[in-house]
Amino acid sequence: MCEAYEYDSPVAFSRGMEVQLPGAKLIFVSGTASVGPDGETLHAGDPRAQARRMYENARAVLRSAGADWKDVVKATVFLKDIAADYVAFNEVRREYFCQVGLEVYPASTCVQARLCRDDLLVEMELVAIVTDEPQTLATPFNRKGTHHEPRRNPSNGRGGRAGSGPDGGGNAGG
Repeated sequence: MCEAYEYDSPVAFSRGMEVQLPGAKLIFVSGTASVGPDGETLHAGDPRAQARRMYENARAVLRSAGADWKDVVKATVFLKDIAADYVAFNEVRREYFCQVGLEVYPASTCVQARLCRDDLLVEMELVAIVTDEPQTLATPFNRKGTHHEPRRNPSNGRGGRAGSGPDGGGNAGG
């Protein structure tokens, strides 16, 4: 998790970082996109295919740190054109979260941004927490701050994350 793909010019970042704390490990995943094993952009022009590949690439980085989507507490998504691609991105996000069995979605922010390559349409960075305590609970809440009953992730008994609803986002573009 400590090396970036080989790019034409040198880069000064890591794919991810782990921070060990007493009883927990924080995992920070750098911007992840629809990039192949040799650093090439995959699925140019297709926001749905790029989003799916981005989620799988992010999962590979998470797994390399001993985590998975159930441990993600925050996702920040960058869309090249939020007006054109948000609906497609959000549909893929819902499908993917269902596919991996998430019941509580991570807190999420989605913004429009200029990405590092012209052919990339979507990129994402993540924060995850892995705890030593298998019964850790998260309490999702809605925009008004109303808390819901805590839920456990049924796959391992570990709690999910604070989320903000079925679309994974709170305010517009979340």
